[in-house]
Amino acid sequence: MDRHDLYERCVQNPPLLAAFLARVHAGDPLVLHEDFCGSAALCRHWVSSDPGRSAVGVDSDAPTIRAALDRVAHLGPSAHARIHLCHADATAPLPPNPHSTAILDPDIIYVGNFSLGELQERA
Repeated sequence: MDRHDLYERCVQNPPLLAAFLARVHAGDPLVLHEDFCGSAALCRHWVSSDPGRSAVGVDSDAPTIRAALDRVAHLGPSAHARIHLCHADATAPLPPNPHSTAILDPDIIYVGNFSLGELQERA
């Protein structure tokens, strides 16, 4: 089994997390920005759950972003067009994307708990 499949099955629950983020927002959030997105499971669920939603995912691991792009391709053209994945350092500003306003104006910015190890070095 693929390591990304294992991670998604054992660690993540995108439907529960997407519902939680929408409730915490308390409005009608449409644009999700996920730093350290990994295989983009949350981004994929976010756009699949509502045709008005879009998502931006950022991850610094090139093989993982390639795997995420393969998974996004299976969503179909409508959902695929509403997800923008970036191979970049999530701790640095993203370059502007002329094809998407999602990077500029997200309703929700999410960083998962396993990503905290990337934000600081341990002593």
